[in-house]
Amino acid sequence: MADDVKIFISWSGDLSREITKVLRLWLPKMFDRVQPWMSDIDVAAGSRALKDIEDQLNGSDFGIIVVTTENQDKPWLNFEAGALSKRFDNSLSLVVPVLVNFNDFFEIGGPIRQFQGVMLQKQNEPYKEGVRKLLQSISAVASTDWSAVEARFEWSWEEFVADVEAAKSRVEQQPEPPKFDKDDALREILYRMDRMERVQAVPSSSASRTADDDDDYARAQSLINRDRKLVHHALQKSGINHTKIRIVLIDDKEVAIVSVLTLPEKSAAAQAASRVRAATGMGLRFQLADKNDISNLVTL
Repeated sequence: MADDVKIFISWSGDLSREITKVLRLWLPKMFDRVQPWMSDIDVAAGSRALKDIEDQLNGSDFGIIVVTTENQDKPWLNFEAGALSKRFDNSLSLVVPVLVNFNDFFEIGGPIRQFQGVMLQKQNEPYKEGVRKLLQSISAVASTDWSAVEARFEWSWEEFVADVEAAKSRVEQQPEPPKFDKDDALREILYRMDRMERVQAVPSSSASRTADDDDDYARAQSLINRDRKLVHHALQKSGINHTKIRIVLIDDKEVAIVSVLTLPEKSAAAQAASRVRAATGMGLRFQLADKNDISNLVTL
């Protein structure tokens, strides 16, 4: 029997702690093989808490960071985010910030912004698609049947919303979200659209790069590597052998181009495309290994 997927949930502050408690109890209802962990509950009294947290970080398969308007700049939250990022750099696991009391992802800043987060709420209303995306990410790592998880999700959604509202009622009023800066948002959108080309264009020698260039390069490369690994995992689950995975922009949308020696059966390709879309939101196309330009792409 496969081991349980260990989920490390990072929190800081009253609201973050209460939401983390909700997630810790709710996620096992969505999946048969998950072990959520949060320090407030699971660190035994009198134990060496920091050592326990370090052990849990090192043994986790997935990371959730519960971000609020109160805690987004807290050193401890950003420390755990950085530790999770290093832990998962070379694995299929993910780090997903869950945003509480924000109206848009662009309202957060700092190191946490490097991750692809989800919104728990928008305009103080429950955001179902954000929570669905979180479950899809966990499902991809746990290799579970998404249709079964989705059925549980739909069945328990109202209960989850009620639990979140109860958690919010137990804490004092939170700070308002930071003022939304349209210029910053535009720069972020342009950055995401351009990150593939910039990574390929940056020379291998670091002599001509500034510190900011290196930060941009590392951030972009980390995101690309993570997406490649998720695509690789989806292909493996669908029984598709491949030689290379490239991620490119086609019509302003990210597409995973998979090089194969022989084109897969349509049923396997459709299954893989569904898994890639659920895990990354990207499209999937195939290319024979001896072809190089995207005019030879095949959509099955």
